[in-house]
Amino acid sequence: MSTKCAFTNTTPLGAYRGAGRPEANYYMERLVDTAAREMGIDQVELRRRNHIPPEAMPYKEPNGTTYDSGKFTNLLDKAVKLADWYGFPARKRQSQARGKLRGRGISDYLELTGPPGREMGGIRFEPNGDVTIITGTRPTSMYHAIVAIRRRGTVTKI
Repeated sequence: MSTKCAFTNTTPLGAYRGAGRPEANYYMERLVDTAAREMGIDQVELRRRNHIPPEAMPYKEPNGTTYDSGKFTNLLDKAVKLADWYGFPARKRQSQARGKLRGRGISDYLELTGPPGREMGGIRFEPNGDVTIITGTRPTSMYHAIVAIRRRGTVTKI
């Protein structure tokens, strides 16, 4: 594998700032594909076998993260169906007949995007009738507006 990196100071935000997570996930997914190929197992099936089943929820990982819900296999199966994953070989042959290349990839990735337990949110009802909405999320290069809403209908951005 090889990865190329580019640094810039010309953009204030990006679609994804991953600090290496996308690259690490790419390598992990390639390892899953290699394992499936070497074991003679369909790469989608190997991912299915490694899903946390819904009946195991809530599921606590060794690192302390708890998943409260999830139907990961249902989601994967729906994506496979919508993408006509198993119809790919025929589409690839059609493309080759026209002198075109066609590829496909799959990734089964779940990421906690904020530090666990360090963000909060709340609503406070003030004695004067105001309602204050509080968020402790960090913008991670995305814009967040914190808004206080008054019961009388005016909105104030802070």
